[in-house]
Amino acid sequence: MKKHFRLTVISENSVFKKGLMAEHGVSFFIEYNGKKILFDAGQGFAIAHNTEKLGINLKKLDAVAISHGHYDHVNGLGEVSDLLASTPIHAHPKIFQKRYSLHTDGTLHNIGIDPNLKNKFNFKYNESATEIVPGCFLTGNIPFQNHFEICNENFYIDKQCKQQDLMPDDQALYFKTAKGLIIVLGCSHTGVINAINYVKKLSNCTKVLAVIGGMHLKKASEFQQKNTLESLKELNIKYLYANHCTGENFINLLIDTFSSARCQRLSTGDQISLI
Repeated sequence: MKKHFRLTVISENSVFKKGLMAEHGVSFFIEYNGKKILFDAGQGFAIAHNTEKLGINLKKLDAVAISHGHYDHVNGLGEVSDLLASTPIHAHPKIFQKRYSLHTDGTLHNIGIDPNLKNKFNFKYNESATEIVPGCFLTGNIPFQNHFEICNENFYIDKQCKQQDLMPDDQALYFKTAKGLIIVLGCSHTGVINAINYVKKLSNCTKVLAVIGGMHLKKASEFQQKNTLESLKELNIKYLYANHCTGENFINLLIDTFSSARCQRLSTGDQISLI
C-alpha cells in the first residue's frame, strides 16, 4: 500500500464551505497508511453534522486521540458516542481535571470537559510518548523548555483561582515519514516551539515537513509572538497550516513571512495531502 497522509478539518472556528458548520474548537480526521484517526472532537455542535456532510464514517476509526481536557476539544465525543463505543480513546489521565478560566471582566468560566464522558468510552491513558497506530504517536507531557513559552494564562484548577493550571495533559500528535515529521497540534498550551522541539527529540528526527493546527498565539504577548516567529524561521519547516487559537493576526504574519505557498489558514472542511 502506498504511504499517504491526508487531514480533513471536521470543525474549527471558521467555515467558508457551503453546508458545513463552524464552532469554537477543533476536530481533525486523519488518514495515514490505511489507518483512520480522529484527533479531538470539538465542543459538540458540529461533529455529527459535518462528518455526515464530509462523508466521514466514524464507525470505521482505528483510534481517537485527545490533545487536552478543554470542552472545545473533547465534549463533541458525547454527540457521537454511539459511533465510538468500541474505539480506543487515547488521552492523558489529567483530561478530567476541573478547569476554570478567569476572564478580564472578573468572571469565572468552567472550561473543563463533561465528566460523564469518562464512563462512556474505552479510554487508554498515556503520560509519555505512545504509538496509537503504526507510525502515529502521541507525545505525552510536553515540557516547558524555552524562555518565551511559559504558562502565564489565567487558567486554574480551582474556583478560588489559587492553583494555576500548568496543562500537564497538553499533547501533540506526530508522524515520522520519509519526508520529515508531520506534527498535528490541538492548542499548543505548552507552546508550539516547545512541542516541535520535543517531537524532534522523541523521534530523533531533525527535519520537519509540516506543522498543523492551533498554535495558541491569539492573546500571546508581542515578545512571545516575535520569538515564536524567529524560532519557526530557524526550524525551516516546509509547510505551516494554522487555525483555531493561532489568531488571525498571527496567521497573516505567518503567511507574509513564509508565503502562501508554505503557509495556509485551515478552515472547516479544508483538506490537505502531504505524502
